[in-house]
Amino acid sequence: QQLLRNCQKAKTTTRWIIDKNPLNFVHVGLIQRLFPDALFIHSQRNPLDILVSCYFQHFAHPNMKFSYNLENIVEFIYQYQNLMSFWKSNTQYQIIDVDYEQIVVNTLDKLNEIALILKEPRLQQLVDAKNGANEEHFVRTASIWQAKQPIYQKSIHRWRHYQTQLASVPYQKLQPGLSDGL
Repeated sequence: QQLLRNCQKAKTTTRWIIDKNPLNFVHVGLIQRLFPDALFIHSQRNPLDILVSCYFQHFAHPNMKFSYNLENIVEFIYQYQNLMSFWKSNTQYQIIDVDYEQIVVNTLDKLNEIALILKEPRLQQLVDAKNGANEEHFVRTASIWQAKQPIYQKSIHRWRHYQTQLASVPYQKLQPGLSDGL
């Protein structure tokens, strides 16, 4: 309901809604029931980069309190991976896996692939990061400033800067990302 209210407030006529809330994976089944034609683009990233990113990001939402503790983040990522495996094993859900690292490195190629799947001809609007966050579009996110920045590669393998600090964190149960292992 909140998503629909936000779209109505934005008075958008777009066919696509991108909601990058990190908790959306929990609601795939509900979203599919509400929007039977829903297509989910699942951006997969190295789990250790997710771990570090969550830890350093201040989330205001009370459901994100787990992100203040490294062990809790590991458990969250583990549960997320299990639930996504469940959703993907059910053929009624249209889930497209995309490799976060490949999007960052080969942005145009990867967005072209996604545009073909979506049958979306307006690729240039997807590629132009500054255009993607202008007044014509409704950006409502904790990281709204990021939507206005050019795509950068600093977040790839960021976890390696903290290898020593992560040594005591039990991350071995996590599945590797699409690009590389742990």
